[in-house]
Amino acid sequence: DAGTQVEDSCCTSLAPQPSLTEMFDFPCYATTDLLSDGVAVGGYFGCDNGVPAYGEGCAGLLPPGTDLGPFNNNAGSLETCNLGCSFSVSGTGCFKINDFNQIPQYAADTRSFFVYLDPSTPCRSNLLTDPQPLPSQSEPGPFYAIYPDTAPDGCQAEAGTKVPTSCCIALGPQPLATLFAETPCFASGGLAPDGSVVGGYLGCDNGVQTYGERCVAGGLLPSNTDLEPVRFNGHKTP
Repeated sequence: DAGTQVEDSCCTSLAPQPSLTEMFDFPCYATTDLLSDGVAVGGYFGCDNGVPAYGEGCAGLLPPGTDLGPFNNNAGSLETCNLGCSFSVSGTGCFKINDFNQIPQYAADTRSFFVYLDPSTPCRSNLLTDPQPLPSQSEPGPFYAIYPDTAPDGCQAEAGTKVPTSCCIALGPQPLATLFAETPCFASGGLAPDGSVVGGYLGCDNGVQTYGERCVAGGLLPSNTDLEPVRFNGHKTP
């Protein structure tokens, strides 16, 4: 099973392959080199509490065309690598790690993956300085991420569920602050495909950044609705 330490020969019996330090310039990385469809995956190879560590699932699955620059950084631990790694092994020796055929869209992938953590390799995170912040969109403030079709694996969830940050930042940001700069309680005809007006909220609730939907009676208003009466500058609702 993934996470199990196995005999070193499971890693060393193959012809030498590029080391992780040669493949990736940063301990926290994202790459398209492991899949053939342009999808990128994020991982970690460095130290965690002074122990050599390898992590996976640190950025979810990133759609083709994603700017990977922000995902390659000097994070110094599994927890601080992008979104935090959902799977990891630490120590020294050869470990079974996850295969891509566990993901439905890659069920036909027959490769079997192992990782070798060499006790003689210094922890790269101890050699790197100037840690970089987590990936962020190019413009400040909250923003929409609207997929034209089905969201990628790892991002499909019930409304209200917190998902990996990559589900939002993989697309070009569409800042809410730009769309609704005048008032935290807003109404717009620019979101529904038929021009119907929807109401929402973007502000603070008890000091916590908050987003709300369906803030108008019935959820939808006709496209010819006068929007001014349903916009407020405070915390009240129409």
